[in-house]
Formats: sequence, structure tokens, C-alpha cells
Amino acid sequence: MTGWDELRDPELWLTCDGFAVPVWVTRSREPTARVLITSHGLTNDHHDAPLFAALRVELEREGATTLVEFDYPGSGRADGTLVDKRLELLRHTLVAVAARVRDEFAPVPIVVLGRSMGGTVALSALPELRPDGLIVMSPPYKLTVSLGRLQGGQADDGTYPLPAWSQPSGQVKGAVALSGEFFAELEEEERRVRHAAASAANVLLVDSTQDPKVHAEEMAELWADLPDDRGNARRTFDTDHNYESEQPATVRALVERITTIGPSAS
Repeated sequence: MTGWDELRDPELWLTCDGFAVPVWVTRSREPTARVLITSHGLTNDHHDAPLFAALRVELEREGATTLVEFDYPGSGRADGTLVDKRLELLRHTLVAVAARVRDEFAPVPIVVLGRSMGGTVALSALPELRPDGLIVMSPPYKLTVSLGRLQGGQADDGTYPLPAWSQPSGQVKGAVALSGEFFAELEEEERRVRHAAASAANVLLVDSTQDPKVHAEEMAELWADLPDDRGNARRTFDTDHNYESEQPATVRALVERITTIGPSAS
């Protein structure tokens, strides 16, 4: 990942459901053994938590992983605002990015890493994504409960301003609020996520014991739903939602899992 620069222009733009989406591709120094696609959280952009920056450094040292990052609609440099975000739109976006990656890099294995809401989107998109490996970090699983907590009072314009504890940590555009349509689809999206989890393979679930946003009971329920005979695994860290106090150990666990996929792992 030599030369990675957060200010550089995207390598390409995709259009998904009418929204322009920027995509950054950081090619490996060595022949690409695998491609990692990152899926950021709801109120982040592609930089996501500081943990992602540390992961980029370690993957640069490893040298055989090509990294693909993008901004979901309503975040970073993508079209749209936070109010435009819907889980269906996010799922369509991730699937479109993965399809473009597969067109260019096949048959190189693809790994998807999703943190927080980005992990939930990746789980819901599993049937279309068909990744060789999936890592989900503290993904909301009981959507009607965990995301339902974001639905406070309704503003005059019909949107739902986010509560103070969930204010954006990345670059989002427009009012710091979600639409009624976002909340209306939670029940259907939760069914989709649970159905995908029930047959998922090669998933690493990463969670934390001090997470105020996605509770331990929720992660225990997801772990129980993942098949125990399909290469799924779990790592739990004694830290918060962003894994700040356990960042080095978390990054090592991520790199270890990512690099088990592809030719250089043998």
C-alpha cells in the first residue's frame, strides 16, 4: 500500500441507485494474493475508525493484499446526505463495488471487512457478495432494537435527528438525521441478515465487551446463529465499539485472518 494518501482522488466512480460512489484502489507491491474490501460504519466515511489506519499500515508491510475502499452514499465524497441512507441502498452499493472488483481481479480471492453498520450490510449482502472470507466487527444484529434506539423525536421536516451518543465520527453530509424510510425497513432487513447468517461460511466475528452501541447479548445471538461447521470463528476483545484500547491486538487478529486467504497463506 505504498503511497496511500487520504487526500488522493478516487481511482474510479460507480453509480448505484442514482448515487455517484467514489472508490479507492490501493494495489499491493507484490502480486495480489487477495483483495480486501472495507465497508464503513453508518456515520463514518471510508477512513472509518483509527483502527482502519493501523490496519492499512500492517497490510502495507504484508505487501500482497490489494485494498479497496469506498464511501457509501451520504458519506465522504459520495453523492447524497445522511437522510438518503437506507439499508437497501447500502447493500446495493457494496454489491456493486464487489462486482467491479471481481470483474478486474478474478480469480483472486475477495475478503470483505465490515465494521459496525458496515458489517451488518455485508452480512445482509452475503448471498450476492459470495466472498472468500468475511470479517464483521460489532455489527448490529437485532436491528429493530439496536438501530431502533436511533429513532428519537421526529423533526418538523419528518426526519429523525440522531441522539447525541451516535453523532457522526466521519464525514457525512446534510442534516445529522435519518429518514422514516430507514426505520421502516428495519424489520425486513433484520430477517434478511438472520437468514444470511444461518448459512454463512468463513466468517470471523469480532466483538468487544465494553461496547455501548452493540451489546454483548446481541453478539452472542449472532454467534449462536452462525453454523459451527463452516469455518466460522469469533474473537472478543475487552474494549469499546472502536477497539481503541485493544487496537494493536485487534489489528493483529484482522491481519492474521485476512492473510490466511489466498496463495501467500500456504
